[in-house]
Parts: sequence; structure tokens; C-alpha cells
Amino acid sequence: MQRILSPLGIEVKTAAMLGLELPDVVEVLPGVMPKILKQICKTSKVPVIAGGLISDKEDVMGALGAGAAAVSTTNQKVWEL
Repeated sequence: MQRILSPLGIEVKTAAMLGLELPDVVEVLPGVMPKILKQICKTSKVPVIAGGLISDKEDVMGALGAGAAAVSTTNQKVWEL
């Protein structure tokens, strides 16, 4: 697992600068910021997972609507949606 903290979807440039392979997927935390998530999804060359603070159906739909390929959460109530 590569963990690179970078602002607004520049993970590809950061990985290239560090001589790393491109990640298979990028997880954006927290996943409850649809405007930022949408911008990251537009610029990312790999699928985006929205994670962190996802607590209900509205959060899930907001993340998916912003372009996330999936969401991740430890909230078991959300798993059953």
C-alpha cells in the first residue's frame, strides 16, 4: 500500500516524482465532500474510493454522484443499504 498525502488529486504527479508506480485506486478521506471529490475524480487517472465519515445513504449517494467508484466505511448500517 502506498500512502501519499497530497492536495486535490495530484497523486499521479506525486507518485511520478517519487519514482513510484501508479496506484490501482485512490481513497479520498473524508469522503463526505462532494465538490472536492468531484474535482479529484475528474483529474485522477485511477478509480477513486470515498472513505471516512460516510454515515448514511445521502453520504453514499453524494460520493457516488460525485464520481467515486465506491465508498468505504466501518458503519455497518451503511453496509446494508
